[in-house]
Amino acid sequence: MSLKLNLPSGIYVGGQTLRGEAELHFPLVNQEGLEEVHVKLRGSIFTYATVSRQLGKQRFVHRQTVPVVSENVSLWSRASNRIPSDNDVLRIPFEFKIPLNAPPSCHYDAMSKHGRVGYFVELVGARQGVLAKSRRVVRPISVVPEDLQGEQVVMALRGLDTPLALQTKVAEKKIRRGIFGEYANTRLELSFPKAQTYPLFTPIPYTLRVVTVTKPMKKEEEEKKPLFPAPPSQPGEVEFRLHRNVFLKAKVFEEDGDEKVTTLGGLETATSAAVSGVPVDVQVKEKVWTPSAKEKHLGTWTQETTFRSAFLFKCPPTFEAENMHVKYSIKVRIDFPGIGNDLEIEIPIAISSGLSAAPVYTEEADNFAAILDLPPTYWGDAEKWDEEEKEK
Repeated sequence: MSLKLNLPSGIYVGGQTLRGEAELHFPLVNQEGLEEVHVKLRGSIFTYATVSRQLGKQRFVHRQTVPVVSENVSLWSRASNRIPSDNDVLRIPFEFKIPLNAPPSCHYDAMSKHGRVGYFVELVGARQGVLAKSRRVVRPISVVPEDLQGEQVVMALRGLDTPLALQTKVAEKKIRRGIFGEYANTRLELSFPKAQTYPLFTPIPYTLRVVTVTKPMKKEEEEKKPLFPAPPSQPGEVEFRLHRNVFLKAKVFEEDGDEKVTTLGGLETATSAAVSGVPVDVQVKEKVWTPSAKEKHLGTWTQETTFRSAFLFKCPPTFEAENMHVKYSIKVRIDFPGIGNDLEIEIPIAISSGLSAAPVYTEEADNFAAILDLPPTYWGDAEKWDEEEKEK
């Protein structure tokens, strides 16, 4: 291959200088007839939607592109630079400045709508002639905004600054096993640090307390059948998820979309525990009998389970641009037996990068945590983005 593009791996932060190197391999450059070599940095926010009308007989396509960055640097030309000898490699360094206010890399796909904040570096070897196809090497890159405020939150969460105060969000619901009879009570309390934004790649500790109180019953009934409702006793019995809301605008088209991003905090799936790097501590208390103040032969059983661990974000941060907005919420849900017996809470949160500079990246496995969670299509389709934005 006549051209090779070398870029540091990892995340780039707004305001950072991106430094890379182009390799020109001779005599392949001569054999392929390359006359000039340049490198470019591109970034844009692209939205696309199809709208069908009259039972699908008419199909309207809407697209909108908002440029973020477009820079070119000429590296070599046959007319003005030396031509190395055979079997020589010409290495040429280059650099670009990533815009300070660059929105984060992001990719959203649904049935009829698509949104992407994409960045790539492209090395181009131009050839003479109208029909001569240029040689191209494309490398997508992931970008997040600079976040000085979030960096202070990172320091606090890592114990290097004043600890953050805790906040507790509460949800309660009365439920019953069937359609008749008295209600039991359920309650969940989710406690975690209070902050305006929550940074990427930093474990955020939480405590989830679940309390259930049975309907009024005789104490000896507990020996005959399981108490209802019983709180979850295993991490897999609790749904803890990060949800994303995406607003897209493509000319006259505007629409919202929602999607589940990932499970959190070691709950629901084993994968979420591995991501946070913190095991889930589960404490199940002994059930407690409380006699009724009104009826001596009746009372209630109280049961309680507490989960403690941490959750961690690797998603594109919250942002709002002209044609695309992304915001998040965390959601806890517990399903008890019976119809409609779900206890849940949804909490809007803002996610920021927490970075003032790109994290140091090495090939060691422990450092792969600082990689933005983007789908394979983001990394595999960058060479098509220019044509896609014009023709899709």
